[in-house]
Amino acid sequence: MNNETRNISMPVAIKVLLGVLLVGIIGLLLWQAGRTNQNQQVQPTISATTSETNSQSTEQSAETISAKTGIVKGTAIYPSEGYPADFKVCVLNESTKAEIVCDSAMAGKTGMQTYEMTVTPGKYLVAAKTGDMTGYYDEYMKNESYKGSNATVCDAKYHRPIVIEVEAGNTLEGITAGDFYYEQENC
Repeated sequence: MNNETRNISMPVAIKVLLGVLLVGIIGLLLWQAGRTNQNQQVQPTISATTSETNSQSTEQSAETISAKTGIVKGTAIYPSEGYPADFKVCVLNESTKAEIVCDSAMAGKTGMQTYEMTVTPGKYLVAAKTGDMTGYYDEYMKNESYKGSNATVCDAKYHRPIVIEVEAGNTLEGITAGDFYYEQENC
């Protein structure tokens, strides 16, 4: 009977050990994924989500957060059938052009895609990026000149990035990024 007890408890011990090992591996992977996401952002932004269980506290927190942030919304254009796998739209620091926050949800997709990013109040540029190419939000994109056959592709004044100003509690919509068309050496 002692042998039978050993045979039964050995598989149970192995199952418990494997379970603990599996949970540990999953925890490690989730921790590393969280660290990777944090390293991709140059400056953290305030998120409108909260883990509080009290719905009244959650509503007050969301109101406080939205009162301290603004939203930038729009579409991105890429001159191809689909978006490249590394495609992203970023809100950039106006003077340094450092990435503040990026949305890469449209990477690898086809068809018209939209983005929405929450940022603190300030002056920014918006750009679509892939590889070493950057396509800004500028007059060419704002006026939808890329849609016309007589577009002013070679007129440099239409291809200067537009500075947007985000105010707390407000949403800027219709910010189309992706002027990949202008290359001065081709004009």
